[in-house]
Amino acid sequence: MPQDTQVEPASHPGPWNGAKHALAAPSRPAVFIMVPPDQLKDAWALAEGKLGDMETWSGGRHSLATTKELCEMGEMQLWLAAVGRDIKGAALTRVVRYPTGKRGLSITLCGGDDFAEWAHMADHFRDVAKGMDCDLGVEAVTRPGIGKALKAMGWREHWRFYEIEAR
Repeated sequence: MPQDTQVEPASHPGPWNGAKHALAAPSRPAVFIMVPPDQLKDAWALAEGKLGDMETWSGGRHSLATTKELCEMGEMQLWLAAVGRDIKGAALTRVVRYPTGKRGLSITLCGGDDFAEWAHMADHFRDVAKGMDCDLGVEAVTRPGIGKALKAMGWREHWRFYEIEAR
């Protein structure tokens, strides 16, 4: 089983403090902002609407309340995708350490509007993973539509996720 690894916000590129500057320039392309745990309160309301009913579509694995708590503890990271003055999307990441000692940056949840405008956020996470010493790179379990967009950016499908309810 993979283990979550706590990550200090200072190790992330794109501090939340720069968000006000980035959002003030509407002609800029998408900007990706990691929100430090101590500034989560202000940003969470922006993310909540983009992440939607995560409890339903995660099959009960995640909820807004428990995910926010993990972000506050630094065990998960909240990212916002801003296009001009608008927050278009939100993503949640965590560093996973596998029994072999290898590490990967897992995009745990992602949601928002106009995905085509900020889909390259997934590619941005390659640089984040390198900066966090994730030798496995970036991984994501996605719905089929997002998988198509990732494949178009050079991602490869490694396996598929299946589930069935217990009896």
